[in-house]
Amino acid sequence: MQLLCRNNDFKPAQMGEIIYKMETIQKILGVDAWTSEDHGQMYTFKILLENGKNGEVNAKTKERYTEGQKIWVTDEVAGTYGQKWKFSTKDPSLNSYSNNGQNTVKAEDPKKDLNITVSWAIGQVLHAQPSLLDDNEELMKRAAELMNLREHLKESHDNG
Repeated sequence: MQLLCRNNDFKPAQMGEIIYKMETIQKILGVDAWTSEDHGQMYTFKILLENGKNGEVNAKTKERYTEGQKIWVTDEVAGTYGQKWKFSTKDPSLNSYSNNGQNTVKAEDPKKDLNITVSWAIGQVLHAQPSLLDDNEELMKRAAELMNLREHLKESHDNG
């Protein structure tokens, strides 16, 4: 996987370019504390990656990065101490986010999706009939009907 280097004006990557790569922190060469007007206390880590590159990355906590930790480089520009990076501690390809117009595939979680749908249905029923707040049985019945209708509409749309 190729790492995209952007220039110092932080322009977004071009569509189709890979903007992350998994790396391992080999050594933390130093940590400097400083204060940001927007974010408060910040820390700049001077880091040596396993691939031999030196660079810096900012974080809000001093314990954010450790030696041996797997990270994903999500941005890299030339800095005063090697490269200036942005890291993610989770694989960005597993998240749903827009990569300059190209959406990545989100890992599915059926239980989470069901919880979101149930919450939506209950909210819709209560919005239409606030009096059902005190009638759990009727509220659940109406929410289930709404979820069934939603599923039927989705199937009709997929088949039509």
